[in-house]
Amino acid sequence: LLEFDLEKDGEMRVFGDGLMEPSGLSSDGPDHVLIGNARMPGGAELGGEVVRMNVHTGERETLFNVNRTTGAMIGVIRLADGTLIGSISDWPDQVKSEIIRIDGKSQHTPLLQPDLAFFSAQMAPDPEEGFWVAESVKRELIRLNTEGKVLDRLKIDDCSGGARPVTQPLARAFDTLESVRLVA
Repeated sequence: LLEFDLEKDGEMRVFGDGLMEPSGLSSDGPDHVLIGNARMPGGAELGGEVVRMNVHTGERETLFNVNRTTGAMIGVIRLADGTLIGSISDWPDQVKSEIIRIDGKSQHTPLLQPDLAFFSAQMAPDPEEGFWVAESVKRELIRLNTEGKVLDRLKIDDCSGGARPVTQPLARAFDTLESVRLVA
């Protein structure tokens, strides 16, 4: 992980290394980040972990670890009430992707498990209830609550120029929706 200090000198420095494949990064208060540390296809195992890292000292704590046969932990967010939500996405198959509520170091509750999906690494809390995540195969933004109830779905126009049916997997990783951010 790299840090750029644009106010001081514009220099880049490493503030976190030794992670297998950090995919998603979100703020966890003023001094920490949450990292979705994936085990991507081609590795000895899949799954991954959620790591909380102090941005000043580099100290780390593993908050969640999961071993899987398909899918990799790519995103994590902490909601205002302290709930941790993770996104697990399965590339290239896109059939075992899911959104989970993290209940302990090795316990989780599945919230959303569509038959065909690829979820974003970055999610956004909703100021009213729940959180937003992007799903690439069906090209939509989904708002869920922490019990897995779908509160909203917003379709996104296909900007890729292709006419791929939303019932078939993505052919290129470049077609994924990787981030959601709410702007007032």
